[in-house]
Amino acid sequence: MECRILRADGSVRWVEGRVGLLFENGSKTAVCGTLMDVTERARQLVEIQTLNNHQEELVERRTEELRNEIAKRESIQAELEFNEAKHRNTIDSEADAIFSVDLEGRITSANQAVETIFGFCLKTLIGHLVSVLMNESVAESHQSWIQHYLEAGDSSIIGQTSELEGRRFDGSLFPIELSVSEVSTAGIRSFTAIIRDITKRKAAEQEVHRNAERLREKEAQLRSTISNAPAGIILTDKDMKIVVVNDQLRDILDVPQEMMEAGKNYADDIRYVSERGDYGSNIDEHRSNVLESLKTPNARPFEYISTAGNAFSVRRHPVGDGSVVTIAMDVTEQKQAEERLRQALCDLELAQDELV
Repeated sequence: MECRILRADGSVRWVEGRVGLLFENGSKTAVCGTLMDVTERARQLVEIQTLNNHQEELVERRTEELRNEIAKRESIQAELEFNEAKHRNTIDSEADAIFSVDLEGRITSANQAVETIFGFCLKTLIGHLVSVLMNESVAESHQSWIQHYLEAGDSSIIGQTSELEGRRFDGSLFPIELSVSEVSTAGIRSFTAIIRDITKRKAAEQEVHRNAERLREKEAQLRSTISNAPAGIILTDKDMKIVVVNDQLRDILDVPQEMMEAGKNYADDIRYVSERGDYGSNIDEHRSNVLESLKTPNARPFEYISTAGNAFSVRRHPVGDGSVVTIAMDVTEQKQAEERLRQALCDLELAQDELV
């Protein structure tokens, strides 16, 4: 078993204990126990669990919360879902092709939708092998599949829904959804097949895939823009959790690395720098003002002086769904130039006074 122990120096260690019996002449004489320090193993397990939890948070949060793409993505996603639902409704409203097939693989009956979907004349189909509606690779093995099913009684198709390629009267191939079941009427066995043309659904899925790829490309571009920006940038969600932050802002705030990772609460960083004294003596008031600016952001800049003494102009912008992007621009040289100009004006006024 594993447990924690408190050592004399006050440190806590994890140990693994094992107990065994000692025998002499067939009788128990003593109990022997060992303790092994497994603190490092326990620490590693905790770190692994923490990393796993952190990774799960990132996956669940999705990248839709990236800057200007957040609002766009919700709109695009809603449009995609609407279009997909519209395509599905259009497909589902069309009658499926339903036909019966005997044990020799010949069509014995079919509904009118077979003509609509496949383009064959219904009367000419009756009595033909159902393989006429399949692509060549499937048609060649179809009859042997029926024979195997009748002999062995097992199949990967019966009772299942499969996606295959159908063949129209003009020879063109198109995607279909096929469901096959066995029926017995008056002791006569046969198969009933239901076929749905899923051309539109496949086209919609491909369009969704293409749009998803475009969104991923835009996300990558945005991440690259943030990472390479000449300013410190951080994107936080409505709960003040960090979505993405660049190294420039990490260097500006100079807080522990683990506090500036995605998924961490940015409010903790604000508290850290305020308690460090970055906001002057009136800690509570300044910290409250900074946190409030994250809840109700506006474009009005405020000044932040880093631990290195550099001056930064900080602006916050809302980007949808409660998310906020914060941009910190280094204005140290500008401040220094303004100070030199102010000093020069003062010296000029003093010189003019002396002349008078």
